[in-house]
Amino acid sequence: MLCKRRCSLFSQAIFFFLLFCPVNGNSITPQIAAGSIHTVGLTGQGAVIGQGSNSNGQCNVSEWSDVVQLIANDTVTIGLKVDGTVVATGWNAYQKLDVGSWSGITKVVSGNDNTFGIRTDGSVAAAGANYYGQLNVDDWTDIIQIAAGSNFTVGLKRDGRLIATGYCVTGQCDIDGWSDIN
Repeated sequence: MLCKRRCSLFSQAIFFFLLFCPVNGNSITPQIAAGSIHTVGLTGQGAVIGQGSNSNGQCNVSEWSDVVQLIANDTVTIGLKVDGTVVATGWNAYQKLDVGSWSGITKVVSGNDNTFGIRTDGSVAAAGANYYGQLNVDDWTDIIQIAAGSNFTVGLKRDGRLIATGYCVTGQCDIDGWSDIN
C-alpha cells in the first residue's frame, strides 16, 4: 500500500509539472525515466525529482538544475545539462558514472554497466565496463545516435551508416551492409 501511495503522489506531481509548468526558453521537454527501483522526472524548467529506493543515492537529484535529458538505469540517474556537461548519481559500478569532466555533450546514453555521451563534433565519450571492448569508441566520428547493448555498442553515423564494437559473436553487430538509416 505504501508503494502505491508514493507512486500515486509521484504520478500526480509529474502530471502537475507536465500540465502547468511552461517550457522555458531552452525548450526543455518534460521527461520521466525509471531504473530498477526508482523513478525520476524532469520538469519543463530543468529541475529533477526522484522517488523510490535511494539505496545507492540514485534519487539524490533535488539539487540538479538546467537538465535537458534524463536517464535512469538500474540504480543510477544521469542528466545532461543545458551547458553540455553531465551529472550522475547512484551506484558507480565499473566507474560508469565518471562523467564529471565531460563537456560539449549533446546526448547521453546508458547501457548496463556503461555511459556514453555524443559530443557536438560527433565524437563519443565513454565510461564504465569495457570487458568486451564495448567502450572502444575513441575513433568514432560523425555519430548522431548510440545504442548501448549489454556488452556491445552500436553507433549511427550522420551519413546513415552504422558501426559497432564489443561482444559481437551472435550476429548483433553484423551491420556493415546497413545504410540509409537516416
